[in-house]
Amino acid sequence: MRSSSEALADMERVSRNGEKVLAWCECSPAEETLNIFGQDVHGSYIFVTNARLLWMSSNNDGVVSIPWIYMTQMRIGRKRFKNTLGFSFKRLGWSSDNDYPAEYVSREVVRAIEQIQSGQVPTFELPAESTTAVKVHKPHGDSNMGQIARMYGYPEARLVCSMCGKSAGVCGTDGDDLSDECEGCERSFSEIITP
Repeated sequence: MRSSSEALADMERVSRNGEKVLAWCECSPAEETLNIFGQDVHGSYIFVTNARLLWMSSNNDGVVSIPWIYMTQMRIGRKRFKNTLGFSFKRLGWSSDNDYPAEYVSREVVRAIEQIQSGQVPTFELPAESTTAVKVHKPHGDSNMGQIARMYGYPEARLVCSMCGKSAGVCGTDGDDLSDECEGCERSFSEIITP
C-alpha cells in the first residue's frame, strides 16, 4: 500500500518547474467505502496543482495525470454526496471522454478546484519537454501469473521514465511499445536506454 508520505514523495518526483500543489488528500469511493477490521481503506490520493490534477492509487504505483486543458467536466457534490469529486477528461486524439467515478475528497481539494474553475487561481500549460525511457529488469517471480508469463516467454523487463520512474510503456515479445507521454510527469520520450 502507498502511504501518505510515499504519495507526497511521488508527487515531488513527478512535479515540474512552476507547478505548485494547491491541495491534496486521501480519497475513498463515494458509492461504497471498503471497511476492513473496522477501518476505512482509502482508495487513492488526489493532488490539485496549478497545472493539472493527479490521481494516485494507494495499492499500486499507478498515476493518472490530467492537465487542465484536457479536463472536460468536474463534478463536485454539494448535498447528499458532500465533498465528492468526479471528473472526465479527453486527451488529444481520443474519440471519447474518460470518466472517473466520484470519490470523497477534502474541503481543501474542493476549494482549490472551485478557485481554478472561477479563475481565481491562474493555471498554466506544462511546457513540452522530453526525456528518455529506461528498460529495467523486472523478474516475473514465483506466483502463478509469473510462471505463466515465463512459460509464454514474456520479457522480464519494464520501461520507466528516467525523470520520475513512472511507467513509460510495455516490453513485449515482439519489441517494446513506448508511451507517447509519461503518466506521471507529462514528458514525451525520445528513446529507450538499456543500462
